[in-house]
Amino acid sequence: MNRLVAIIMVIAVALSTVFLVIGVARPKSYKGGCDIPPAHWRTLADGINHHAIPVRIHVTKDGEIRWNGTEIDDGTLARYLRLSEDLNPLPFQVLAPAKDAPCNRVEQVRKIMNQSYCRVRWACGEGDSEGEWDSVMEGRNLGARIAEGTFAAAQDFDSALAYTTDLKARAVRLGRDPSQIVVMPGLSVFLADSDEEARAQEDARLGKLDFNKSLVELGRLFNYHDFGVYDPDAPFPDVSNLTLNSYKGAAERLVATARSEALTLRETVARFLGQRSPFVGTARTVADEIERWFLAGAIDGFNLHVTRPGDFDRFLNEVVPILQERGLFRTDYSGATLREHLGLPVPENRYTAERRQVEALAAE
Repeated sequence: MNRLVAIIMVIAVALSTVFLVIGVARPKSYKGGCDIPPAHWRTLADGINHHAIPVRIHVTKDGEIRWNGTEIDDGTLARYLRLSEDLNPLPFQVLAPAKDAPCNRVEQVRKIMNQSYCRVRWACGEGDSEGEWDSVMEGRNLGARIAEGTFAAAQDFDSALAYTTDLKARAVRLGRDPSQIVVMPGLSVFLADSDEEARAQEDARLGKLDFNKSLVELGRLFNYHDFGVYDPDAPFPDVSNLTLNSYKGAAERLVATARSEALTLRETVARFLGQRSPFVGTARTVADEIERWFLAGAIDGFNLHVTRPGDFDRFLNEVVPILQERGLFRTDYSGATLREHLGLPVPENRYTAERRQVEALAAE
């Protein structure tokens, strides 16, 4: 992709974009008669720690497949696994061959499961079998598998570059074209006639943040928890068990930072809800920074957050022309759909892809 893409959001209050992430279930070792690597049959539980749906995939001594006791064929197994990916909570599937099951048959079943595992989970070889699971990383693995556009949180250039580089490297390991994932972090822009004036505008906005309203905003990450009941100058409370799937990555990063730096509730609010923008200054200063991020591969585009219609007008009339002059931003639209605007191809029908995969496995 050689052009910036943009999605403009005019909203009352600029908010940070968060990741949609899910957790994983702890693997166990298989003790049957064949050597089955655990990484090929563990699967996800949902990220709110509800009880996952148990599914036992059994291979009999005669090589038959049984799904929770019901005999099925290879194609049905692949179809069930694919349909399971859309369930919430996600099932926990376990390959449990009989001790005298034919190992070549067990290997065939493992390959079918592995196809589903690699599509819905992380890049094969990326998951650690020991230690704590990082749901932020698991969210990136999910994004590497299926995302075509991602609204990433980017507090600064270094974190944006690290995120985009890591996400696209995971996509490559899954056999995807990394250019088919469009990374668009949220950009909060402050424009003025001078860099100093723009920074003063940002200072003024941050100075007007209402602490009690910020507590309400913070509560969104934790199932709308009421943080007003805590002493704001006491250590940040232990609320890690309250995170929602849709905010889990942002919430876990917040909790980890507050713990590691021994932040109070007030300090945590200031750190995460009072963040400064890297895009502050004149139109040329902002355009220079956008160009730096884009050419370095930190972003493919941006999700512009503005607090007033006038801010949008100024960005459109002052920053966009500079980006167009540099060949970084389109001057017209070649298509009629969002997919075309983002430079993304129409994907293959997933059922057609599934049928091809089953046929390929059967031919081996």
